[in-house]
Amino acid sequence: MNKGFLGLCAALVAAASLVACDPSGRGEDNVFRVGVIADRTGFMSGHGQSTEMGAALAAAEINANGGINGRNVEIVVLDGQSDPAVSADRARELIQRHRVDLLLGTGTSAATLAAIGPATE
Repeated sequence: MNKGFLGLCAALVAAASLVACDPSGRGEDNVFRVGVIADRTGFMSGHGQSTEMGAALAAAEINANGGINGRNVEIVVLDGQSDPAVSADRARELIQRHRVDLLLGTGTSAATLAAIGPATE
């Protein structure tokens, strides 16, 4: 098993503890949505493909073992296009439109820094 997959699993397990009481009220549809910003295009697309595959693999593994607090994990992937401004827009879209419970991804530190604003708003 590679470190990236183990890290993703660890993040999802850690997130389970944060949603045990489901203060957001988002769990009403019994789905734990994970938003992933994976660069499908641009110079980081190779990394983005690995991120996307790892997220899908982790979700399948977690769902096969009962999900997170009984909630199935659903992965919503959007293309950050290897662009920090686009990654910020995608973070905002995942949070507001897709109502994700957890946000993962971005291919560069610049994209991560750009996504922090929408994630903390």
